Amino acid sequence: RSTDPIKDIKLCSFYRRLIREVKPNLVITYSIKANVYGGMACRFEKVPYAANITGLGAAFQKAGLLKTLVIWLYRIGLKKAGVVFFENAGNQKLFIDCGIVSKDRTCLLNGAGVNLEHFSVAEYPVGTTTKFLFVGRIMREKGIDELFEAMRLLISEGINCSLDVLGPFAEED
Repeated sequence: RSTDPIKDIKLCSFYRRLIREVKPNLVITYSIKANVYGGMACRFEKVPYAANITGLGAAFQKAGLLKTLVIWLYRIGLKKAGVVFFENAGNQKLFIDCGIVSKDRTCLLNGAGVNLEHFSVAEYPVGTTTKFLFVGRIMREKGIDELFEAMRLLISEGINCSLDVLGPFAEED
């Protein structure tokens, strides 16, 4: 989550060294820094790559210099990507509209969630406690507020359940 340009240059150099060492046939990146700096490293090392956009991140939430910089970096990092996968149609449209990537080099994935045709909704078992576990960074943009609200709703409806949260608190404000 650092915005330190020195650390970012070191990260890009690390990716280049790693690519030279591993000699992959194809690199698939995900997360903003891996997509941007991994994409740059792949271009420098002439290794084909694909990127996966799992979300927009905090930089896209507000207009301003940081968002402009991130769009510029994404344009550079994804310039030679063979394909850019998206898990969300809105994110795909935003990247196309911002001129980050052309539509013909994008692919909208069917989803990264639960297949509800295979895993059907079931009633909560009576007399037992249903335990939920959240593992991830604790931040509003990751949906932590919605998770807590869902737990309050379940409990208010008399569902015997508990929630364990495991992860670092990553909120900046």
